[in-house]
Amino acid sequence: MADPVPPTNQWDDVDLDSNPDEGGCEDPEPAYRYHGEYRRTAPPYVAGRGFIRYSSALQHLIPVRPRNKKKRETLGVDEAGLFSFITFSWLTKYMTRAYKKGTSMDDIPQVPPSDSCDYNAQRLEVMWQKEMAEKGPKAASLKRVVWRFVRTRALLSICVLSLNIVTSFISVAFIMRWLLEFAESPDAPASDGIKWALCLGVAELLRVVFYAGAWSISSRTAIRLRAACLTMLYRKVIRVHSLGDKTIGELVNMFASDSQRLYQMVVFGPMIISGPVSMSLGILYILWLLSPWALMGMLVFILFYPIQYGMSRLVGRYQAKVVSMADKRICLTSEILSSIKLIKMYAWEKCFTKTLFDLRDKELQFLQVAMYFQSLTVSVASTVPIVTAIVMFLTHIGMGYDITP
Repeated sequence: MADPVPPTNQWDDVDLDSNPDEGGCEDPEPAYRYHGEYRRTAPPYVAGRGFIRYSSALQHLIPVRPRNKKKRETLGVDEAGLFSFITFSWLTKYMTRAYKKGTSMDDIPQVPPSDSCDYNAQRLEVMWQKEMAEKGPKAASLKRVVWRFVRTRALLSICVLSLNIVTSFISVAFIMRWLLEFAESPDAPASDGIKWALCLGVAELLRVVFYAGAWSISSRTAIRLRAACLTMLYRKVIRVHSLGDKTIGELVNMFASDSQRLYQMVVFGPMIISGPVSMSLGILYILWLLSPWALMGMLVFILFYPIQYGMSRLVGRYQAKVVSMADKRICLTSEILSSIKLIKMYAWEKCFTKTLFDLRDKELQFLQVAMYFQSLTVSVASTVPIVTAIVMFLTHIGMGYDITP
């Protein structure tokens, strides 16, 4: 990606409005032909529009928004209200249609312009050209460009996720405690119980809304970044004269793997903030409710981070091996298909079949080990709060303190 295309579009000379059914040749498989309109729907990207560029995203704060049925059908995410956006209920009609009568190419709606590959690639190209002009070809950094591409929405996702953590902490640490005190007090009025129960329900509802909102924002941001990067990469591949020692299959496999990593980075990256925020709130609560010795339980959290880092490195290592085996398998498959007549003539089918299946078996083994470590990471993460609580209370009691008020 060191030589991205300029912002001008090299596809303008292609007749996108032409009908693919017109022509002298017949399609041997008309069932797989797309009969929709080939038309660019993404507007040209214009940089520096100020706060007005967020007007479409801010409309998601409206709780319920009616859908304009007169417009040509596109994915309903841009017209979704708050509850539809965070619950993905705008996908319901597409899922129902696919379940009842299946899905064809004509049933697939258009992608919203803000999520299209063309629009996001234009935006990323403009940012890359600006980075090249400011830093020079050698000092230009793709990391800075990617961060600038996702910065606003990533920071918004972090803020929303922080609200989710704070709401969850208030629900468990305070409201639940007051509700238990009400249950243990026989003389407490019933209105207090109703009040704390309603507060607990509202807090849990807000927690779910904040978490779903952060996930929705991050996932859509990740889709845009992946679309932009893949578009730039494929445009680069189209322009080069030679792929060197790489085949098309290897490049497609590489692009798919790396773009998925970018997607996961944007989706799960904001969740990194949950650790420091949770630890800070936990330390303050322990100092207020228990003794300073109870902070020994926080050592479990501190020790958990290097363990988590080590397991994530192992997962990445085995995933790299999976990609390497997949590249070899795809390369061998391409060679078999290109030399199939020679293989059939010399009766080498069994030899090549065995080699191909051996590569596939190794790929599955590495993939299985990677999934084992990933499952172990998830399972260990769920047990850390329990172990922390056990260590915290044992240390508190062992130093002679009482856990009852």
